[in-house]
Order: sequence, then C-alpha cells, then structure tokens
Amino acid sequence: MWRITIYMALNHEEIHQALMLLGELIDEAGQAPVHLIVCGGSALQAAAIVGRTTKDVDVLARRGEIDGEISMAYPLPAHVVQAATQVARELHLPNNWFNAATSLLTVPLEQLPAEVWSGLEEREYGRSLRLGYVGRVGLIYLKMSAVTGRDEQRDIEDLQALAPNRMECEAVLQWLKHCQLIDQGNRTRLESVLKELGHDELSTGITE
Repeated sequence: MWRITIYMALNHEEIHQALMLLGELIDEAGQAPVHLIVCGGSALQAAAIVGRTTKDVDVLARRGEIDGEISMAYPLPAHVVQAATQVARELHLPNNWFNAATSLLTVPLEQLPAEVWSGLEEREYGRSLRLGYVGRVGLIYLKMSAVTGRDEQRDIEDLQALAPNRMECEAVLQWLKHCQLIDQGNRTRLESVLKELGHDELSTGITE
C-alpha cells in the first residue's frame, strides 16, 4: 500500500498515486463511471507548467459521460466522497484533498469562456474515474479571475509560468469586464499583475 508522508503539500507523483487509488476504489465499489474537470495546482502539474506542490485536487465541474454536458461539481457523488475519504485515511492525506469547493467559489459555470472547456487533457484512473485537466489558456482565465477576488503570490507566480501573451491578456480582460468582475477593490491588483506579466500597457484598458 502506498504511503505519502507529506501532509499538506503534494507533488505530481503523490497526486497521481492518490488518484490511482481513488480510481481503484471506485472500480471496486461497482459504481457508475464519473467524469470530472479539474483546475488549480494539480492541472498546472498535469500540464508540466509548474513544478510546485499543491494541497488538493480542485474539481471545477462534472461532465456527462454520454452527452458531455457540463454541470456543477458540488456536491460530489457520495461514492466518490466515500472513496476519497478512504484514500485520505490510507495515505494520510487531509480529508479535503479531493474536493469541489472551487465550483462554489468561481463564477457561474455558464459564464466561463469556451477556452476553459476546450483543450482539456483527459486522463483515466482505472475504469470508472476520468479527469479532464483544464489546459493552459483555460487556466489563464481562471487564474486572472482568481486575482480579482484574492491577493496571493502563488497566483502571480502561476500566471508568470503560464506566460500569457498580449492577445491572451486582452481577451481575458474583455471577459472580466463583460462579467463585471473588475471593481475599485481589485483594479490596482490587476494592474500590478499585468505589469508583472510584462503587459503594463494594457492597464489603461481596465477602466475603458
């Protein structure tokens, strides 16, 4: 049986081991297959964009196995929660190592741009667990959206690793404005992030 000794900071290999065990337990339970879309640090790891650790696997949405329909991930299916709890116990992980809290904290799924759902990197963990990791461009949108609601250095570092070009930043800013996510409280922070990314000339577009 695998043993993970790091409690709050998980690297790519540790996440992979935990997910393989999660898929194995779901298979053993004989439950219906589940297809989930994942963002955050584990998606950055999956794309080899960053090497940093992450404290959990952020589930953004569910995807229908037949029609591919996107729906809210929270709450996760009971059998997935039960299996994730067993993984936490077996591998000494935090109880919330696999959670859908992000789906409650982000903008409504229908407001997220198509770029978030395109370019997913699909991976299977056993027969019954399939994860679609949000791709690079989708992660840029989600990370820039996160900047509007919090001030955390990891978001800036992740965006620097994602290295959005001018056109990508312009598209994200247009989307943020369309969703009315820019206000007096976060405008200065956005300007600072654009400067860190080498696109400070776009700061004037925030207020237009």
